[in-house]
Amino acid sequence: MWAGAALASLLEKPAAVEVICARLQEPLVAGCEHAFKVLHKLEPVLTAESLSAARNGLLAATAEIAIAAAALAARWAVPGAGELQALLEEAYRYWAEHEEPFPANGGAVPHSPRGTILRGLLAIREATDDELLAYAGDSRSDVSQIGRDLLLKRLQVSAETRERIVEGAIDGTGSLHLLSAALRAKASFTIVQVGRMLTLLEADDPKRRWAGLDVLQEPYLSQDEIERLAHARTLDADLRVREAAFGLLEKKAIPKKRQHGS
Repeated sequence: MWAGAALASLLEKPAAVEVICARLQEPLVAGCEHAFKVLHKLEPVLTAESLSAARNGLLAATAEIAIAAAALAARWAVPGAGELQALLEEAYRYWAEHEEPFPANGGAVPHSPRGTILRGLLAIREATDDELLAYAGDSRSDVSQIGRDLLLKRLQVSAETRERIVEGAIDGTGSLHLLSAALRAKASFTIVQVGRMLTLLEADDPKRRWAGLDVLQEPYLSQDEIERLAHARTLDADLRVREAAFGLLEKKAIPKKRQHGS
């Protein structure tokens, strides 16, 4: 398949695109990903034929072929590309259901085209907050990274999104990791929201208390408030929380003698 695609690429560009697209609209076999890569290099325009070839590849039986087809489709991904958007939506749902499961106990991560498909899809249309939160919580790191990056950008301009992140972290339905990332990015949380986030420091779960330490920074709190709250956590029952609190004090050059057994 690679050799055939390479030979076709030696033709004049329009003829090469026509030959490869024709082949890729037929039943696909192992190795067809190379033909998609050659076609991609030829920079084909979006036509009924090239879209049909992309559809065949995106819904193929192997992730390798679908990844190559997704990369091809991404070159056409611009706002207003409605037919392509519908195809990418379909392909994302298909692979969410049919990709090999993510290993629960370590091991090699199976290939999946969802990350590449998602980048193309989001170049066409904006995701909702619900979608971004779902992407950010995905088991695949390529998908979750896209969700987190876009959420952090939206947090800078959307008060509604900031409130959802805070509310989710407080009531346990959201992600503490996202809240910590938002705090590190200096998202514009209100004084009231900062007060609510500080309640995490008194939570029963040490993971929530540990996450609450991320609130102890400027511009959310004054140096005196940071010192007072960090000192209190140096007596925490959890070692990781204590160590993080001492780290905060040392970083701020606030002297504090370590407690026995810490």
